[in-house]
Amino acid sequence: MTSSSSSSSSSKDKKFYINNAIAYLNGPPHIGHLLEYVQIDAVARFYKMKGENVVFQVGTDEHGVKIYDTATKMQITPQELVDQNYLQFVKMFEGLGLSHDRILRTTDKEKHLPSVEKMWNVLMSKGDIYKKNYKGTYCAGCESFKTESELDDSGKCPIHQNQTPKIVEEENYFFKLSKYQDQIEKIIESDQYEIIPKSRKNEILSFIKGGLQDVSFSRPADILPWGIKVPGDPNHVIYVWCDALVNYISGSGYGYDDERFAREWPAQIHLIGKDILRFHAAIWPAMLLSAGIDLPKRIFVHGFILAPSGQKMSKSEGNVIDPILLLEKYGPNPIRYFMLHSINAGSDSAYSEDLLIESYNSNLANNYGNLLNRTLGLAKKNNITTIDGIDKSKLTDDDKELLSKIDVDLVAKYLEKMGHFEFNFALDAVFAFLSEVNRYFTKMAPWGLKGEENLPRLKQILYITLESLRVATILLTPVIPESSKKFFDYFSIKRDSFKDTTFDYNLCFNIAEGLILFPRLEREKEKEKEK
Repeated sequence: MTSSSSSSSSSKDKKFYINNAIAYLNGPPHIGHLLEYVQIDAVARFYKMKGENVVFQVGTDEHGVKIYDTATKMQITPQELVDQNYLQFVKMFEGLGLSHDRILRTTDKEKHLPSVEKMWNVLMSKGDIYKKNYKGTYCAGCESFKTESELDDSGKCPIHQNQTPKIVEEENYFFKLSKYQDQIEKIIESDQYEIIPKSRKNEILSFIKGGLQDVSFSRPADILPWGIKVPGDPNHVIYVWCDALVNYISGSGYGYDDERFAREWPAQIHLIGKDILRFHAAIWPAMLLSAGIDLPKRIFVHGFILAPSGQKMSKSEGNVIDPILLLEKYGPNPIRYFMLHSINAGSDSAYSEDLLIESYNSNLANNYGNLLNRTLGLAKKNNITTIDGIDKSKLTDDDKELLSKIDVDLVAKYLEKMGHFEFNFALDAVFAFLSEVNRYFTKMAPWGLKGEENLPRLKQILYITLESLRVATILLTPVIPESSKKFFDYFSIKRDSFKDTTFDYNLCFNIAEGLILFPRLEREKEKEKEK
Protein backbone atom coordinates (compact mmCIF):
# COMPACT_ATOMS: atom_id res chain seq x y z
CA MET A 1 0.00 0.00 0.00
CA THR A 2 1.48 3.30 -1.07
CA SER A 3 1.04 6.59 0.67
CA SER A 4 1.31 10.29 0.04
CA SER A 5 2.42 10.50 3.68
CA SER A 6 5.63 8.55 2.99
CA SER A 7 8.29 11.20 2.61
CA SER A 8 11.75 12.19 3.72
CA SER A 9 10.55 13.19 7.20
CA SER A 10 13.11 11.83 9.67
CA SER A 11 12.13 9.22 12.23
CA LYS A 12 13.17 11.68 14.95
CA ASP A 13 10.44 14.07 13.85
CA LYS A 14 7.78 11.36 13.44
CA LYS A 15 4.73 11.83 15.63
CA PHE A 16 2.55 9.34 17.50
CA TYR A 17 -0.81 10.64 16.30
CA ILE A 18 -4.02 9.66 18.08
CA ASN A 19 -7.61 10.87 17.85
CA ASN A 20 -11.14 9.97 18.78
CA ALA A 21 -14.45 10.23 16.96
CA ILE A 22 -15.43 13.81 16.27
CA ALA A 23 -18.45 15.11 18.17
CA TYR A 24 -21.57 16.06 16.23
CA LEU A 25 -22.58 19.57 17.29
CA ASN A 26 -26.33 19.39 16.90
CA GLY A 27 -26.47 19.52 20.69
CA PRO A 28 -24.34 19.97 23.84
CA PRO A 29 -22.11 17.14 25.16
CA HIS A 30 -23.62 14.14 26.92
CA ILE A 31 -22.13 11.50 29.22
CA GLY A 32 -21.21 9.25 26.28
CA HIS A 33 -18.93 12.00 25.03
CA LEU A 34 -17.44 12.29 28.52
CA LEU A 35 -16.60 8.57 28.55
CA GLU A 36 -14.82 8.74 25.21
CA TYR A 37 -12.79 11.83 26.07
CA VAL A 38 -11.70 10.32 29.40
CA GLN A 39 -10.55 7.21 27.56
CA ILE A 40 -8.69 8.97 24.76
CA ASP A 41 -7.06 11.41 27.18
CA ALA A 42 -5.78 8.54 29.33
CA VAL A 43 -4.41 6.88 26.18
CA ALA A 44 -2.66 10.09 25.11
CA ARG A 45 -1.11 10.62 28.52
CA PHE A 46 -0.09 6.95 28.72
CA TYR A 47 1.86 7.09 25.47
CA LYS A 48 3.44 10.43 26.33
CA MET A 49 4.71 8.86 29.56
CA LYS A 50 6.06 5.95 27.52
CA GLY A 51 8.19 8.46 25.64
CA GLU A 52 6.20 8.69 22.40
CA ASN A 53 6.08 11.98 20.52
CA VAL A 54 2.30 12.24 20.89
CA VAL A 55 0.00 14.50 18.91
CA PHE A 56 -3.55 14.30 20.27
CA GLN A 57 -6.34 15.74 18.16
CA VAL A 58 -10.02 16.11 18.93
CA GLY A 59 -12.55 17.44 16.47
CA THR A 60 -16.13 18.49 15.86
CA ASP A 61 -18.53 17.56 13.07
CA GLU A 62 -20.47 20.72 12.26
CA HIS A 63 -22.41 20.10 9.03
CA GLY A 64 -25.55 18.17 8.22
CA VAL A 65 -29.33 18.18 8.03
CA LYS A 66 -29.91 17.80 11.79
CA ILE A 67 -27.81 20.86 12.54
CA TYR A 68 -29.59 22.87 9.83
CA ASP A 69 -33.06 21.77 11.05
CA THR A 70 -32.24 22.41 14.73
CA ALA A 71 -30.90 25.88 13.95
CA THR A 72 -33.98 26.69 11.87
CA LYS A 73 -36.26 25.71 14.75
CA MET A 74 -34.22 27.87 17.12
CA GLN A 75 -34.34 30.76 14.62
CA ILE A 76 -30.55 31.09 14.51
CA THR A 77 -28.00 30.27 11.81
CA PRO A 78 -26.32 26.84 11.70
CA GLN A 79 -23.00 28.54 12.41
CA GLU A 80 -24.42 30.18 15.52
CA LEU A 81 -25.74 26.81 16.70
CA VAL A 82 -22.45 24.97 16.28
CA ASP A 83 -20.54 27.86 17.86
CA GLN A 84 -22.79 27.66 20.94
CA ASN A 85 -22.38 23.90 21.27
CA TYR A 86 -18.66 24.08 20.55
CA LEU A 87 -18.20 26.30 23.60
CA GLN A 88 -19.98 23.69 25.73
CA PHE A 89 -17.54 21.04 24.56
CA VAL A 90 -14.62 23.33 25.32
CA LYS A 91 -16.03 23.86 28.80
CA MET A 92 -16.21 20.09 29.29
CA PHE A 93 -12.61 19.71 28.04
CA GLU A 94 -11.45 22.31 30.56
CA GLY A 95 -13.34 20.69 33.44
CA LEU A 96 -11.90 17.31 32.51
CA GLY A 97 -8.34 18.59 32.13
CA LEU A 98 -8.09 17.27 28.58
CA SER A 99 -4.51 17.23 27.25
CA HIS A 100 -5.36 17.62 23.55
CA ASP A 101 -2.96 19.43 21.23
CA ARG A 102 -5.63 20.84 18.90
CA ILE A 103 -9.31 20.91 18.03
CA LEU A 104 -10.22 20.64 14.35
CA ARG A 105 -13.68 21.90 13.41
CA THR A 106 -15.22 20.87 10.09
CA THR A 107 -16.31 24.48 9.54
CA ASP A 108 -12.63 25.49 9.48
CA LYS A 109 -12.19 26.95 6.00
CA GLU A 110 -8.40 27.26 6.25
CA LYS A 111 -7.59 23.68 7.24
CA HIS A 112 -10.58 21.41 6.76
CA LEU A 113 -12.05 22.78 3.52
CA PRO A 114 -8.90 22.28 1.39
CA SER A 115 -8.49 18.73 2.75
CA VAL A 116 -12.06 17.77 1.88
CA GLU A 117 -11.81 19.25 -1.62
CA LYS A 118 -8.51 17.47 -2.24
CA MET A 119 -9.89 14.13 -1.06
CA TRP A 120 -12.96 14.53 -3.27
CA ASN A 121 -10.86 15.41 -6.32
CA VAL A 122 -8.42 12.53 -5.74
CA LEU A 123 -11.24 9.98 -5.41
CA MET A 124 -12.90 11.44 -8.49
CA SER A 125 -9.63 11.21 -10.45
CA LYS A 126 -9.38 7.51 -9.51
CA GLY A 127 -12.80 6.92 -11.03
CA ASP A 128 -14.25 6.01 -7.62
CA ILE A 129 -16.97 8.69 -7.50
CA TYR A 130 -19.91 8.68 -9.90
CA LYS A 131 -23.41 10.18 -10.07
CA LYS A 132 -26.68 8.26 -10.24
CA ASN A 133 -30.36 8.37 -9.25
CA TYR A 134 -30.92 6.51 -6.01
CA LYS A 135 -33.83 5.24 -3.95
CA GLY A 136 -33.06 4.05 -0.46
CA THR A 137 -34.00 3.88 3.22
CA TYR A 138 -32.75 6.92 5.12
CA CYS A 139 -32.32 7.18 8.91
CA ALA A 140 -32.55 10.82 9.96
CA GLY A 141 -30.95 10.02 13.35
CA CYS A 142 -27.79 8.63 11.74
CA GLU A 143 -28.10 10.96 8.75
CA SER A 144 -27.28 8.01 6.52
CA PHE A 145 -28.87 5.57 4.11
CA LYS A 146 -29.36 2.05 5.48
CA THR A 147 -29.28 -1.31 3.79
CA GLU A 148 -31.90 -3.89 4.73
CA SER A 149 -29.33 -5.80 6.78
CA GLU A 150 -28.62 -2.70 8.88
CA LEU A 151 -32.25 -2.44 10.05
CA ASP A 152 -33.89 -4.62 12.68
CA ASP A 153 -36.86 -6.94 12.15
CA SER A 154 -39.28 -4.04 12.56
CA GLY A 155 -37.51 -2.05 9.82
CA LYS A 156 -36.01 0.46 12.27
CA CYS A 157 -32.46 1.58 12.90
CA PRO A 158 -31.18 -0.33 15.99
CA ILE A 159 -29.76 2.92 17.40
CA HIS A 160 -32.70 5.26 16.71
CA GLN A 161 -35.77 3.28 17.72
CA ASN A 162 -37.93 6.37 18.26
CA GLN A 163 -38.16 7.16 14.53
CA THR A 164 -39.04 5.21 11.41
CA PRO A 165 -36.59 5.43 8.47
CA LYS A 166 -38.02 7.01 5.31
CA ILE A 167 -37.78 5.98 1.68
CA VAL A 168 -35.82 8.71 -0.11
CA GLU A 169 -35.28 9.05 -3.85
CA GLU A 170 -32.76 11.56 -5.22
CA GLU A 171 -29.75 12.04 -7.48
CA ASN A 172 -26.45 11.71 -5.58
CA TYR A 173 -22.78 11.17 -6.14
CA PHE A 174 -21.68 7.71 -5.00
CA PHE A 175 -18.37 6.23 -3.84
CA LYS A 176 -17.33 2.79 -5.10
CA LEU A 177 -17.09 1.13 -1.70
CA SER A 178 -17.84 -2.28 -3.21
CA LYS A 179 -14.63 -2.07 -5.25
CA TYR A 180 -12.53 -2.31 -2.08
CA GLN A 181 -14.39 -5.13 -0.30
CA ASP A 182 -11.74 -7.84 -0.76
CA GLN A 183 -8.87 -5.49 0.17
CA ILE A 184 -10.58 -4.26 3.32
CA GLU A 185 -11.45 -7.78 4.39
CA LYS A 186 -7.82 -8.90 4.04
CA ILE A 187 -6.28 -5.98 5.89
CA ILE A 188 -8.69 -6.39 8.80
CA GLU A 189 -8.24 -10.17 8.98
CA SER A 190 -4.45 -9.78 9.00
CA ASP A 191 -4.57 -6.99 11.63
CA GLN A 192 -2.83 -4.63 9.24
CA TYR A 193 -5.81 -2.49 10.19
CA GLU A 194 -6.18 -3.76 13.75
CA ILE A 195 -9.59 -3.56 15.41
CA ILE A 196 -9.80 -3.98 19.18
CA PRO A 197 -11.51 -5.80 20.87
CA LYS A 198 -11.67 -8.95 18.75
CA SER A 199 -15.44 -9.13 19.13
CA ARG A 200 -15.71 -5.88 17.12
CA LYS A 201 -13.24 -7.21 14.55
CA ASN A 202 -15.43 -10.29 14.08
CA GLU A 203 -18.53 -8.10 13.89
CA ILE A 204 -17.20 -5.89 11.11
CA LEU A 205 -15.76 -8.84 9.17
CA SER A 206 -19.18 -10.47 9.22
CA PHE A 207 -20.70 -7.25 7.91
CA ILE A 208 -18.10 -6.89 5.15
CA LYS A 209 -18.43 -10.51 4.06
CA GLY A 210 -22.16 -9.91 3.70
CA GLY A 211 -21.32 -7.61 0.79
CA LEU A 212 -20.39 -3.92 0.71
CA GLN A 213 -22.53 -1.60 -1.37
CA ASP A 214 -21.52 1.73 -2.87
CA VAL A 215 -22.39 4.63 -0.56
CA SER A 216 -23.95 8.03 -1.17
CA PHE A 217 -21.26 10.71 -1.08
CA SER A 218 -23.45 13.79 -1.61
CA ARG A 219 -26.95 15.17 -1.11
CA PRO A 220 -28.78 17.75 -3.22
CA ALA A 221 -28.07 21.27 -1.94
CA ASP A 222 -31.78 22.00 -1.50
CA ILE A 223 -32.02 19.03 0.93
CA LEU A 224 -28.65 19.49 2.61
CA PRO A 225 -28.00 23.25 2.47
CA TRP A 226 -25.45 23.30 5.31
CA GLY A 227 -22.13 21.80 4.26
CA ILE A 228 -19.26 21.89 1.77
CA LYS A 229 -20.25 22.16 -1.91
CA VAL A 230 -19.10 19.46 -4.31
CA PRO A 231 -16.15 20.88 -6.31
CA GLY A 232 -17.48 21.94 -9.71
CA ASP A 233 -21.11 21.15 -8.84
CA PRO A 234 -22.74 23.68 -6.46
CA ASN A 235 -26.07 21.85 -6.74
CA HIS A 236 -24.67 19.12 -4.49
CA VAL A 237 -23.22 19.20 -0.99
CA ILE A 238 -20.57 16.72 0.17
CA TYR A 239 -22.09 14.14 2.47
CA VAL A 240 -20.74 13.14 5.89
CA TRP A 241 -18.23 10.49 4.77
CA CYS A 242 -16.05 12.76 2.67
CA ASP A 243 -16.47 15.61 5.15
CA ALA A 244 -16.45 14.36 8.74
CA LEU A 245 -14.06 11.42 8.25
CA VAL A 246 -11.53 13.64 6.49
CA ASN A 247 -11.20 15.56 9.78
CA TYR A 248 -8.67 12.95 10.91
CA ILE A 249 -6.24 13.92 8.14
CA SER A 250 -7.19 17.58 7.69
CA GLY A 251 -5.88 18.33 11.17
CA SER A 252 -2.55 16.81 10.15
CA GLY A 253 -2.17 19.03 7.11
CA TYR A 254 -3.57 16.92 4.27
CA GLY A 255 -4.10 19.21 1.30
CA TYR A 256 -2.22 22.22 2.66
CA ASP A 257 0.87 21.15 4.69
CA ASP A 258 2.63 18.13 3.20
CA GLU A 259 5.55 18.21 5.65
CA ARG A 260 3.31 18.09 8.72
CA PHE A 261 1.17 15.39 7.16
CA ALA A 262 4.28 13.27 6.55
CA ARG A 263 5.33 13.70 10.19
CA GLU A 264 1.96 12.86 11.71
CA TRP A 265 0.18 10.38 9.48
CA PRO A 266 -0.72 7.56 9.75
CA ALA A 267 -2.68 7.75 12.99
CA GLN A 268 -1.52 5.18 15.51
CA ILE A 269 -4.88 5.02 17.29
CA HIS A 270 -8.49 5.86 16.42
CA LEU A 271 -10.81 5.58 19.44
CA ILE A 272 -14.50 5.36 18.52
CA GLY A 273 -17.89 4.15 19.75
CA LYS A 274 -19.39 0.86 18.59
CA ASP A 275 -22.23 2.60 16.72
CA ILE A 276 -19.84 4.09 14.14
CA LEU A 277 -17.58 1.06 13.62
CA ARG A 278 -18.88 0.40 10.09
CA PHE A 279 -18.05 3.93 8.98
CA HIS A 280 -14.49 3.70 10.33
CA ALA A 281 -13.74 0.10 9.38
CA ALA A 282 -15.36 -0.01 5.93
CA ILE A 283 -15.94 3.41 4.35
CA TRP A 284 -12.90 5.19 5.83
CA PRO A 285 -10.26 2.57 4.90
CA ALA A 286 -11.76 2.31 1.40
CA MET A 287 -11.39 6.08 0.95
CA LEU A 288 -7.78 5.93 2.11
CA LEU A 289 -7.00 2.99 -0.16
CA SER A 290 -8.50 4.83 -3.11
CA ALA A 291 -6.51 7.99 -2.30
CA GLY A 292 -3.24 6.08 -1.78
CA ILE A 293 -2.94 7.12 1.88
CA ASP A 294 -1.66 4.84 4.63
CA LEU A 295 -4.31 3.38 6.92
CA PRO A 296 -4.38 4.05 10.67
CA LYS A 297 -2.71 1.35 12.75
CA ARG A 298 -5.36 0.53 15.36
CA ILE A 299 -9.00 1.24 16.12
CA PHE A 300 -10.25 0.76 19.66
CA VAL A 301 -14.03 0.45 19.90
CA HIS A 302 -15.80 1.26 23.17
CA GLY A 303 -19.34 0.48 24.25
CA PHE A 304 -22.18 2.63 25.56
CA ILE A 305 -22.88 3.98 29.03
CA LEU A 306 -26.22 2.64 30.22
CA ALA A 307 -28.62 3.70 32.92
CA PRO A 308 -28.76 1.32 35.95
CA SER A 309 -31.87 -0.23 34.40
CA GLY A 310 -29.82 -1.26 31.36
CA GLN A 311 -31.41 1.34 29.07
CA LYS A 312 -29.29 3.41 26.72
CA MET A 313 -29.18 7.02 27.91
CA SER A 314 -31.08 9.31 25.58
CA LYS A 315 -33.20 12.44 25.60
CA SER A 316 -36.29 10.45 24.63
CA GLU A 317 -35.88 8.24 27.72
CA GLY A 318 -35.37 11.28 29.96
CA ASN A 319 -32.25 9.82 31.56
CA VAL A 320 -29.51 11.99 30.05
CA ILE A 321 -26.78 13.36 32.32
CA ASP A 322 -25.09 16.70 31.76
CA PRO A 323 -21.31 16.03 31.94
CA ILE A 324 -20.51 19.67 32.69
CA LEU A 325 -22.76 19.69 35.76
CA LEU A 326 -21.27 16.34 36.81
CA LEU A 327 -17.74 17.75 36.57
CA GLU A 328 -18.76 20.86 38.51
CA LYS A 329 -20.25 18.70 41.25
CA TYR A 330 -17.47 16.13 41.70
CA GLY A 331 -14.42 17.47 39.89
CA PRO A 332 -12.43 15.43 37.37
CA ASN A 333 -10.81 12.80 39.63
CA PRO A 334 -13.83 10.72 40.69
CA ILE A 335 -15.27 10.85 37.18
CA ARG A 336 -12.05 9.97 35.35
CA TYR A 337 -11.38 7.14 37.78
CA PHE A 338 -14.90 5.72 37.52
CA MET A 339 -14.97 5.88 33.72
CA LEU A 340 -11.70 3.99 33.43
CA HIS A 341 -12.08 1.53 36.29
CA SER A 342 -15.78 0.74 36.57
CA ILE A 343 -16.72 0.95 32.89
CA ASN A 344 -15.69 -2.11 30.88
CA ALA A 345 -14.05 -0.27 28.00
CA GLY A 346 -14.94 -2.70 25.25
CA SER A 347 -18.60 -3.28 26.13
CA ASP A 348 -21.67 -1.54 27.56
CA SER A 349 -21.65 -0.67 31.26
CA ALA A 350 -24.03 0.95 33.72
CA TYR A 351 -23.54 4.34 35.34
CA SER A 352 -25.10 5.91 38.41
CA GLU A 353 -23.86 8.45 40.92
CA ASP A 354 -24.02 5.80 43.65
CA LEU A 355 -21.67 3.59 41.62
CA LEU A 356 -19.34 6.54 41.03
CA ILE A 357 -19.19 7.40 44.75
CA GLU A 358 -18.70 3.76 45.77
CA SER A 359 -15.87 3.29 43.26
CA TYR A 360 -14.09 6.49 44.34
CA ASN A 361 -14.45 5.90 48.08
CA SER A 362 -13.38 2.28 47.92
CA ASN A 363 -10.11 2.75 46.07
CA LEU A 364 -9.09 6.40 45.95
CA ALA A 365 -10.34 7.60 49.35
CA ASN A 366 -9.79 4.41 51.35
CA ASN A 367 -7.08 2.33 49.70
CA TYR A 368 -4.83 5.17 48.52
CA GLY A 369 -5.91 8.27 50.47
CA ASN A 370 -6.15 6.68 53.88
CA LEU A 371 -2.71 5.07 53.49
CA LEU A 372 -1.15 8.42 52.55
CA ASN A 373 -2.89 10.17 55.45
CA ARG A 374 -1.72 7.54 57.96
CA THR A 375 1.87 7.77 56.71
CA LEU A 376 2.04 11.57 56.83
CA GLY A 377 0.19 11.66 60.15
CA LEU A 378 2.68 9.30 61.75
CA ALA A 379 5.60 11.34 60.41
CA LYS A 380 4.13 14.53 61.84
CA LYS A 381 3.41 12.86 65.19
CA ASN A 382 7.09 11.91 65.44
CA ASN A 383 8.30 15.36 64.27
CA ILE A 384 9.77 13.87 61.09
CA THR A 385 10.06 16.52 58.37
CA THR A 386 12.48 14.71 56.06
CA ILE A 387 12.66 11.04 55.12
CA ASP A 388 15.86 10.30 53.22
CA GLY A 389 16.80 7.29 51.13
CA ILE A 390 17.32 3.91 52.78
CA ASP A 391 20.11 1.33 52.92
CA LYS A 392 19.26 -1.57 50.63
CA SER A 393 21.31 -3.95 52.77
CA LYS A 394 19.05 -3.32 55.76
CA LEU A 395 15.79 -4.47 54.11
CA THR A 396 13.84 -7.06 56.08
CA ASP A 397 12.15 -10.05 54.48
CA ASP A 398 8.81 -8.23 54.70
CA ASP A 399 10.31 -5.21 52.95
CA LYS A 400 11.76 -7.36 50.18
CA GLU A 401 8.51 -9.26 49.69
CA LEU A 402 6.58 -6.04 49.13
CA LEU A 403 9.16 -4.50 46.80
CA SER A 404 9.40 -7.69 44.72
CA LYS A 405 5.83 -7.08 43.58
CA ILE A 406 6.57 -3.76 41.89
CA ASP A 407 8.26 -4.79 38.65
CA VAL A 408 6.19 -7.87 37.73
CA ASP A 409 2.89 -7.79 39.62
CA LEU A 410 2.45 -4.06 39.24
CA VAL A 411 4.37 -2.26 36.50
CA ALA A 412 4.57 -5.03 33.89
CA LYS A 413 0.90 -5.93 34.32
CA TYR A 414 -0.19 -2.29 34.23
CA LEU A 415 1.75 -1.51 31.04
CA GLU A 416 0.41 -4.60 29.31
CA LYS A 417 -3.22 -3.91 30.18
CA MET A 418 -3.11 -0.20 29.35
CA GLY A 419 -1.44 -1.01 26.04
CA HIS A 420 -4.44 -3.23 25.21
CA PHE A 421 -6.97 -0.57 26.33
CA GLU A 422 -7.96 -2.73 29.30
CA PHE A 423 -8.08 0.25 31.62
CA ASN A 424 -10.03 -1.50 34.36
CA PHE A 425 -7.54 -4.37 34.63
CA ALA A 426 -4.60 -1.93 34.63
CA LEU A 427 -6.16 -0.07 37.56
CA ASP A 428 -6.94 -3.35 39.33
CA ALA A 429 -3.20 -4.06 39.27
CA VAL A 430 -2.41 -0.69 40.86
CA PHE A 431 -4.95 -1.03 43.65
CA ALA A 432 -4.11 -4.67 44.30
CA PHE A 433 -0.56 -3.46 44.94
CA LEU A 434 -1.78 -0.63 47.18
CA SER A 435 -3.76 -3.18 49.17
CA GLU A 436 -0.47 -5.05 49.67
CA VAL A 437 1.18 -1.81 50.83
CA ASN A 438 -1.68 -1.28 53.31
CA ARG A 439 -1.24 -4.81 54.63
CA TYR A 440 2.51 -4.25 54.93
CA PHE A 441 1.97 -0.98 56.82
CA THR A 442 -0.48 -2.60 59.22
CA LYS A 443 1.77 -5.62 59.78
CA MET A 444 4.82 -3.44 60.47
CA ALA A 445 2.79 -1.37 62.99
CA PRO A 446 5.16 1.61 62.78
CA TRP A 447 3.12 3.54 65.35
CA GLY A 448 4.60 1.17 67.98
CA LEU A 449 8.18 2.14 67.14
CA LYS A 450 8.95 4.71 69.82
CA GLY A 451 12.17 6.24 71.02
CA GLU A 452 15.39 7.34 69.32
CA GLU A 453 16.67 3.77 68.92
CA ASN A 454 13.64 2.83 66.74
CA LEU A 455 13.69 5.99 64.62
CA PRO A 456 15.78 4.49 61.74
CA ARG A 457 13.35 1.57 61.34
CA LEU A 458 10.35 3.88 61.59
CA LYS A 459 11.76 6.09 58.84
CA GLN A 460 12.54 3.03 56.72
CA ILE A 461 8.93 1.82 56.88
CA LEU A 462 7.62 5.30 56.10
CA TYR A 463 10.06 5.61 53.19
CA ILE A 464 9.06 2.25 51.72
CA THR A 465 5.39 3.22 52.02
CA LEU A 466 5.87 6.64 50.41
CA GLU A 467 8.09 5.23 47.67
CA SER A 468 5.46 2.57 46.93
CA LEU A 469 2.86 5.33 46.73
CA ARG A 470 5.14 7.30 44.39
CA VAL A 471 5.42 4.36 41.98
CA ALA A 472 1.65 3.80 42.09
CA THR A 473 1.03 7.50 41.54
CA ILE A 474 3.13 7.52 38.38
CA LEU A 475 0.96 4.72 37.02
CA LEU A 476 -2.18 6.60 38.03
CA THR A 477 -1.07 9.80 36.30
CA PRO A 478 -2.86 9.11 32.96
CA VAL A 479 -6.04 8.48 34.98
CA ILE A 480 -5.97 11.21 37.65
CA PRO A 481 -3.33 13.71 36.43
CA GLU A 482 -4.49 16.55 38.68
CA SER A 483 -4.05 14.58 41.90
CA SER A 484 -0.79 13.02 40.71
CA LYS A 485 0.64 16.49 40.17
CA LYS A 486 -0.38 17.51 43.69
CA PHE A 487 1.41 14.45 45.08
CA PHE A 488 4.66 15.21 43.30
CA ASP A 489 4.47 18.95 43.99
CA TYR A 490 3.95 18.28 47.69
CA PHE A 491 7.11 16.19 47.94
CA SER A 492 9.03 18.35 45.42
CA ILE A 493 9.69 15.24 43.33
CA LYS A 494 9.53 15.28 39.53
CA ARG A 495 8.70 11.85 38.20
CA ASP A 496 6.53 11.82 35.09
CA SER A 497 7.80 8.85 33.06
CA PHE A 498 7.22 5.12 33.32
CA LYS A 499 11.03 4.84 33.37
CA ASP A 500 10.78 6.12 36.95
CA THR A 501 8.71 3.19 38.21
CA THR A 502 11.72 1.29 39.57
CA PHE A 503 11.93 1.49 43.35
CA ASP A 504 14.37 4.31 44.16
CA TYR A 505 16.43 3.97 47.34
CA ASN A 506 17.90 7.48 47.22
CA LEU A 507 15.04 9.96 47.22
CA CYS A 508 14.29 12.58 49.82
CA PHE A 509 10.65 13.05 50.89
CA ASN A 510 10.11 16.47 52.47
CA ILE A 511 7.01 16.50 54.65
CA ALA A 512 5.13 19.70 55.43
CA GLU A 513 1.47 20.03 56.37
CA GLY A 514 -0.97 17.22 55.70
CA LEU A 515 -1.92 16.33 52.14
CA ILE A 516 -5.50 15.16 51.62
CA LEU A 517 -5.79 14.11 47.99
CA PHE A 518 -9.03 12.15 48.12
CA PRO A 519 -11.60 13.26 50.69
CA ARG A 520 -14.49 10.84 50.96
CA LEU A 521 -17.62 11.56 48.93
CA GLU A 522 -21.03 11.35 50.52
CA ARG A 523 -24.31 10.41 48.89
CA GLU A 524 -27.04 13.03 48.83
CA LYS A 525 -29.23 11.02 51.20
CA GLU A 526 -26.35 10.81 53.72
CA LYS A 527 -25.88 14.57 53.53
CA GLU A 528 -29.59 15.05 54.21
CA LYS A 529 -29.36 12.86 57.34
CA GLU A 530 -26.54 15.02 58.69
CA LYS A 531 -28.71 18.13 58.27
